Amino acid sequence: MAKDLEANVVSLDDYLSGNREISYCDQINYASLRDKIRAGGPRLIIEGVCVLKILAKMEVHHDYHIIIQRHDGFIGWTLGQYLGEKAKPPRDKLWQEIVQYYKDYKPFDVSDLVEVRDICQP
Repeated sequence: MAKDLEANVVSLDDYLSGNREISYCDQINYASLRDKIRAGGPRLIIEGVCVLKILAKMEVHHDYHIIIQRHDGFIGWTLGQYLGEKAKPPRDKLWQEIVQYYKDYKPFDVSDLVEVRDICQP
């Protein structure tokens, strides 16, 4: 996608402190990320977990929100396993944070485009 759009890519994972004792969003080095976004050029793709929450915290606005969802036949939350009213929450802290993000920010509902790719197929 970046090549087709002649865009630079910023991955949120590149701005993590690596301290898994705190939440994903609290690990982000926001100052460095903000600098990278400002220097990113006219076309920039920002990718990563909880992207809408992180951009909102930095008051960074975007033109388009695109979700490319990978389905591998195993990831339960993609099928609603964790998002249903009676769903048991995941045990893993990161997955708990992701599930809460999906409940709070509803990225599928506010997205301009959602594409599902089945990575089980050759």
